[in-house]
Amino acid sequence: MRSLLFSLHIAVYAVSLSSSYGQPEVDAPETLRWVKKQGQQIEASLHDAVHSNDRAYVLLQMHRAWREFDAVAQAGLYCHAARAAAERGRAACDLLSLDRKKDLSNLIWRATEAREEAFRMQAAAESCAADTAGLVEARKRFLPSDLLVRDALLAELDLSDAKASGDFHILAQKVEHALRMLRDAEYLASTLDNCATVQEACLKAMEMCYTALTVNQWEAAVASLRNALAHVQHIRAAASNCE
Repeated sequence: MRSLLFSLHIAVYAVSLSSSYGQPEVDAPETLRWVKKQGQQIEASLHDAVHSNDRAYVLLQMHRAWREFDAVAQAGLYCHAARAAAERGRAACDLLSLDRKKDLSNLIWRATEAREEAFRMQAAAESCAADTAGLVEARKRFLPSDLLVRDALLAELDLSDAKASGDFHILAQKVEHALRMLRDAEYLASTLDNCATVQEACLKAMEMCYTALTVNQWEAAVASLRNALAHVQHIRAAASNCE
């Protein structure tokens, strides 16, 4: 029953974002500015990396760039060119891929590829902003804070299912997925203004999740999940302040 209620909550939230079916779906100007800012940060960090000739530094900057590309790729942008650039940039920075070599020369080549995608991502965000500037109304204007709410709702559903399961095996699977949502939300919050409260709530919720995964008594696990849920609900409540 609890899972059904949360599923309905997610559906109601999605419907509430749209007002009429005849209007276009676009990214809000704030979202496109955030995408452009991400691209600028990636470009700056990878510029330093490719000129460093330090393999460890290149690896570090590529990992940071991967996280920034990943945040944009997962945002579900309506600006398709920006989303495609983010996907390609994320692939170029994927250090876990076994298909590409990781010696210094190849890393610099990949970092250069990713830098080019960061430029493309910025240009696409600017183009989409110009294309939608004249739209007075839209069926849905996607904001970064919407993504925070989505991640929080999914984490809340997972944690509620884990708490109700009475099974450590199910708990582990549900909590691991909730942790992925919370990590994504925490990183996104770190890139937004006025979002320190949400970032702190994400970290506290993750701490409670880790506790739930390590205790050996079901009652203790449930208590940790209950605390995690309280922090997740705070994320949803405070997300609208993030810009």
